[in-house]
Amino acid sequence: MTSKIPRIFIVALIVVLMSLSCHTSRKVTNVSKIEARSPEYVLKRLKDQQVKVDDFNARAKIKYDDGDQRISFVAQLRMREGYYIWISASFLTYEVARILIRPDSIFAINRLEKSFVSESYDKFNQSYEIPATYKQLEQLLLGNSIIDAQQPYDFQFVSDHYMMSQIINPISLFEKINLERLRADQVDVIDLDSHYQVSAQYDDFRNGIQSKEFSYFRQYIIKKDDIHLASIQLNFSDIDTDKKNAPFEIPNHYGRVD
Repeated sequence: MTSKIPRIFIVALIVVLMSLSCHTSRKVTNVSKIEARSPEYVLKRLKDQQVKVDDFNARAKIKYDDGDQRISFVAQLRMREGYYIWISASFLTYEVARILIRPDSIFAINRLEKSFVSESYDKFNQSYEIPATYKQLEQLLLGNSIIDAQQPYDFQFVSDHYMMSQIINPISLFEKINLERLRADQVDVIDLDSHYQVSAQYDDFRNGIQSKEFSYFRQYIIKKDDIHLASIQLNFSDIDTDKKNAPFEIPNHYGRVD
């Protein structure tokens, strides 16, 4: 394995959490019969559909492809709202990486190279140009919209969907809202400083947490300056809201990576 491993298993997994675009498998069958809604009504519906839990756990099969390397692995994800997001990534049943994200810090272990990362959240965010706050990561893991109704936003009716957009410097957000179901069919996230762009397709919607729809299959595309960098496929299973531990300990003989 090369030194790309930390970026693949750390940055890619975090990008999975913060990616926003989605596409449902159900289509609007007759747009002409759909009544136009106000921005306030659509925002309320988006808020009503939000998943709100203290704990979230899931298993996910993940495929990563950047053109040079193709890697498949399994990840266990655990989240406790306001406290941490914990990820354990395994390859052929062997744990290769473990990540602990807190509101103010990020820790990661690379077991293949016997190394670790320990950074403040803000410093890591700036170093790897991750366009999301900790709170946004939590909401995106649950599949919730992050359009802030208290901040200025643009709302338009465009052909067969609503388009909501908002700039929260340095992030530009675009959410394409399905007319019939009033859910985001597509969302683009663009970092105006780094020019990174993340988009995805969400599919396989099923009743999940609190009998609300949850996307079990997601495909993400990462670009910079419109150049394709990587794609990530994620297939969720075994979702629950039980309270679980998130063990994390850095072995004494591991070396720190700056």
